[in-house]
Amino acid sequence: MKNSKWKMADGKGWFGLLMVVGLVAAIWLPPPVLGQVTPTTWSAFTGVPAYVEGGAQSNLTSTAISVRKDRGLSIIPIFAGTNSGTANLIFTGKVSPDKTNWCTVTPFTYTVAMNGTTGVVGYTNWPPTLLNNVAWFQLTSISNGHTASVYITNVLWSVSAP
Repeated sequence: MKNSKWKMADGKGWFGLLMVVGLVAAIWLPPPVLGQVTPTTWSAFTGVPAYVEGGAQSNLTSTAISVRKDRGLSIIPIFAGTNSGTANLIFTGKVSPDKTNWCTVTPFTYTVAMNGTTGVVGYTNWPPTLLNNVAWFQLTSISNGHTASVYITNVLWSVSAP
């Protein structure tokens, strides 16, 4: 087998050829495409009442949450009325650049209709363009436009993590 036609000139045989082909493939092939998943930070607003009387407004001061540049904010209220009816609940919040000076005009509002005694899981998403120049958000009131009272299970929030 000394003069085998399968042997390369340097005497290393097929192993050497495979090493060279592997090295060239590793250099010239594009790297694998990997997706990046942006994690999300979420929790429940604090200070949310469990019950809001019909035709009333519940003022509250939730813990301020950090909203980040180029990230949106989602609000997810979970509630049910005490009897039939489809009037609206209005969730209102305010923003601040420094957690000291809170905006008192042009509040953020989210209006969602009740569905009688059937539970409702609402959802709204405020895009980053509305929040880019502030740093904090705070839920400040829940208004019940119906004559029936409403039970509030929770009001969740979600912000994409940096």
